[in-house]
Amino acid sequence: MLRLLKLGVLTVSALAVFVAGAGAETVINKIVAVVNGEIITQYDLQARAASKLHRAGLSALDPEDAAAIKKIESETLEDMIVDRLMVQEAERYNLGADDAAVDNELRSLLARMQITEDQLVAQLKSEGQDLDFYRGLIRNNIMRQKLLSFMVSRKVVVTRQDIEAYYEEHKNEYMQDKSISLSLLVFAPTADPEPVLRDIREGNISFADAVKKYSVGPAASSGGAIGKLDWSSLVSQWKQALEGVAAGGLSRPIEYDGRAAYLHVDEVIEGTVRPVDEVADEIEAKLREPMLKERFEEYTRKLRERAVVDIRL
Repeated sequence: MLRLLKLGVLTVSALAVFVAGAGAETVINKIVAVVNGEIITQYDLQARAASKLHRAGLSALDPEDAAAIKKIESETLEDMIVDRLMVQEAERYNLGADDAAVDNELRSLLARMQITEDQLVAQLKSEGQDLDFYRGLIRNNIMRQKLLSFMVSRKVVVTRQDIEAYYEEHKNEYMQDKSISLSLLVFAPTADPEPVLRDIREGNISFADAVKKYSVGPAASSGGAIGKLDWSSLVSQWKQALEGVAAGGLSRPIEYDGRAAYLHVDEVIEGTVRPVDEVADEIEAKLREPMLKERFEEYTRKLRERAVVDIRL
């Protein structure tokens, strides 16, 4: 669910990036949008977009930044419109958030941000806001999460059959104690890997000798040997490239330091496979994520289509 909320719904954790930077000194409190009768002001928009502008190094005082600022503000306004629509929907379904829920979430946020409430109040004050404003943002976010659970999550179903099918197709991902010995060949940016790979596959040159002759990667003089690695410690790109490759085989292409590279499997030390029941929750979460994204986008699109929105930016 937390990943889903990153798709455009303002998470409270994002509020930890305090309003600061570009454009803050030029706030004009005019109406920039009306969402089903509820207004969004220029002040609201600039407060929401400030951290993005700051990270992008943009300033309202620099005329050359005007187009980039306009683009960020337009994108941010669209996110805000969706936020307002979702809060309105949550209210329609009586999915409120009482003071106790807000208090609990505030304590959790303070712990994650590793600051005290007094420090938060001081920071909010420096930005022209107060704790009541911040608590309002928290309350709205809780309502949005409830709405997502009510309208989206419960309609995304991953069956046991789905989990078992994925498990059977990706058992290699759930190996325990498996290790693999690898060597690495990294090609120069201007090199054509195909003739070299063909010679390796046809036995005209050993992988180690090809590394010594052509590689611009680590340990080239010793045949590119990386040594024995735990399968679980490999990055996902390497795991995917090595999927189904037996000892003595070549991986699918990978990227190493921005260059084309290949792995050679010197040895595979097999381990045990974690049972499906042990990894079922992990697989379910993996399968649910794209389904949640699709359902969320469909739901917010329909909300937007039904809404009466007047954009004045």
